[in-house]
Amino acid sequence: MDQARESWKRSAPPSECAAPMRLSCCFTASINGDHMTKREKMSTTGIGPSFVAPGQRRPMPLELANEADVPLIMEMTAACIAHMRRVGIDQWDEDYPTADVFRDDVRCMNLFVVKQSHGIIVGCATLDAKQPPAYANVRWSWADGSVGVVHRLMVAPQYAGRGIAKLIMAEIELEATRRGYMSIRLDAFTQNPAALRLYTGLGYRGAGEVRFRKGAFACFERQLGTV
Repeated sequence: MDQARESWKRSAPPSECAAPMRLSCCFTASINGDHMTKREKMSTTGIGPSFVAPGQRRPMPLELANEADVPLIMEMTAACIAHMRRVGIDQWDEDYPTADVFRDDVRCMNLFVVKQSHGIIVGCATLDAKQPPAYANVRWSWADGSVGVVHRLMVAPQYAGRGIAKLIMAEIELEATRRGYMSIRLDAFTQNPAALRLYTGLGYRGAGEVRFRKGAFACFERQLGTV
């Protein structure tokens, strides 16, 4: 385990980072494991699977984001919003997610990114324990123990279809287990079919729907430590 990953264990986020906030999970294009090469699949580098971009020899592990990453993440967010709008998905906009949301994720040590060797961010996701009030009305199957929540999963549109989202989720689940979470919860826009296929394909159980500003969002959960 390298020093950056070991620092996750030594450092603690500010105590106020546990406050509830609005969340959403986004995915902008279809993921199909059949398109993955052997080098894009599971790697023994780091704490979990890593992605190898075309023409790149070394895998790209998931790593904690820093403040300098936020402008690059906002560029990727803008590209995702533009792509979704082109295919008729009105999920994100100028009001959400904002740079301040990502800065809070960085400050709380909850935002993870995948980068190419030259520093381009190709995907990211947030993992924390923040559940919106609407989740209280969902009939979750696994209510015991600490719950992790995945927010704002996205992959740059030009890197879609390479299995990056699946690999991000695999590492997020490993990190969730390390943090002591017993299950993961998340939601996905019901008008985003790629996101729905992603979580269903990964074995997440549908738990109902909640409504946010943009409409209905499907809730998903998965008990950690299960196949």
